[in-house]
Amino acid sequence: MVSIDPYDGLVFPTPADGEPWEFEKAVDAEVRRIRVREAAHALVAAEHARDQRLPPLRSLRGFLAEPDPPVAYRVHGAWPSGGRIVFSAQNKAGKTTVVGNVLRSLADGEPLFGAWVTVPAERVILLDNELDERMLRRWLRDHAIANTNAVDLLPMRGRLSRFDVLNPSVRATWARHLGPADVLILDCLRPALDALGLDENKDAGRFLEALDELTTTASIGETLVVHHHGHTGERSRGDSRILDWPDAVWNLVRDNGNPATAARYFSAYGRDVTITETRLDYDPTTRRLALAGGTRDDRKTDDALEAILDVLNDAHPMSGREVERALEDSGHGRATVREALRRGVSIGLVTTTPGPQRSTMHTLNQPSAPVRHHCAASAPGAP
Repeated sequence: MVSIDPYDGLVFPTPADGEPWEFEKAVDAEVRRIRVREAAHALVAAEHARDQRLPPLRSLRGFLAEPDPPVAYRVHGAWPSGGRIVFSAQNKAGKTTVVGNVLRSLADGEPLFGAWVTVPAERVILLDNELDERMLRRWLRDHAIANTNAVDLLPMRGRLSRFDVLNPSVRATWARHLGPADVLILDCLRPALDALGLDENKDAGRFLEALDELTTTASIGETLVVHHHGHTGERSRGDSRILDWPDAVWNLVRDNGNPATAARYFSAYGRDVTITETRLDYDPTTRRLALAGGTRDDRKTDDALEAILDVLNDAHPMSGREVERALEDSGHGRATVREALRRGVSIGLVTTTPGPQRSTMHTLNQPSAPVRHHCAASAPGAP
């Protein structure tokens, strides 16, 4: 056996006369400490591996032979059964109000927004880190949830550092504390990341995967995570994993202007989910949202049509160009005015007759009828 000198080829300074030589002893001690740490890590990893319960392998034949559950959606067309949702909203668009409407639908089995059939949940957990407890109580009381026993709350504002789901032992403790349940709603994501020192642009995926482990361990079937849009955009800000992780993404946007009065619009997309943008009506007394129909483009067209009807109500028959000139300073673009004029003709609010030089003249069909009533009645999908 060939003996190898670990110090072969290394040049060390020569100690002064009478100075004890301790370098080799220090190196040997450090090597030993490193080996001890590596052995300890290996031992702990082996213990974890022995305790790990691996999911069983399943044949495709057996997997496909299992019957599908009778319910494919928690919320028909919007929330797949067993699915994860990221609900993303613009600033002050009303995300907390939407969460309250979701809670009421899940607890009482009411159709969400009065439109989409919702399968009631036996137990829903709301983990809220946004509102003060007093405000949260007032808002939820306004929603008048009948089956209050179906909802458990965890007001977490000011306590979020305790929700360290990245730590396996802490995560296991939370799983025992929370589960089992049908649905977990986390409102909202960013404060939870901040409390754990995580970067929204890089670490959100780590948090969401840990949240998955928590809900699986706790036997919580479905998750809704609330998140913010960027200040200038209309999509979830931060890590792209925030959009990759969910089965479906819900979006809430509002018109420009006063947030208190601006119209709200909801859309959703994902696996087996396609809901195009549609307007929500809001009742401030009950905080209920109701599907009203129509997009932001429809709203712009309706507003332009209202302005057109006002112009035609006070004038003689006008050509399309005359209508456009009359509305030049109204803030409605030329393309929107043309589309609104076409809509007015198509739904019978405006009649046309041939005019001079091959022009088309436009006249209000019912000059005495309220203009706003006409537009509201013509809005696509309006109840």
